[in-house]
Amino acid sequence: MRINKIVLIGLLFVLSTGATAQDKEKQIRKSELIKSPMVTGPFRIIITKLRTAQLSLMRGDLYVEVQNTSHQFANFSPQKLTLVASDNLQLRVLTVTSKKGEEVCAADTKIVPGASLEEVYNLSDVVRLPVRLYYDEQLLAVITD
Repeated sequence: MRINKIVLIGLLFVLSTGATAQDKEKQIRKSELIKSPMVTGPFRIIITKLRTAQLSLMRGDLYVEVQNTSHQFANFSPQKLTLVASDNLQLRVLTVTSKKGEEVCAADTKIVPGASLEEVYNLSDVVRLPVRLYYDEQLLAVITD
């Protein structure tokens, strides 16, 4: 009976420490983004550059590298990338800038197993740090100055 109580207490301790570790937000400085890959589902996402506007007239841009780490094709949706500023202003991906500099609608892309893509996403508004970065309802990080 005494051993069961010890096992139960140990199990409760492990479960409670695991829950608090998951609740902590991963904070990443803007200057460290390229060194801080984020994993969600089959994707390894690296923000290679985040353009925050000095003028309130300019929208922000998100330079992203996405790698499919699985052994199956995976559908990546840029519209599932969301940034939320400290004033709770939600920014979303509007367009993608092509290599030729043209803006086209952001669309889902199937990524081949092990392959990656690099894209520049044009956001809906100015980026003011700190921002929370989400992909498909999962908080990936809080990006700070």
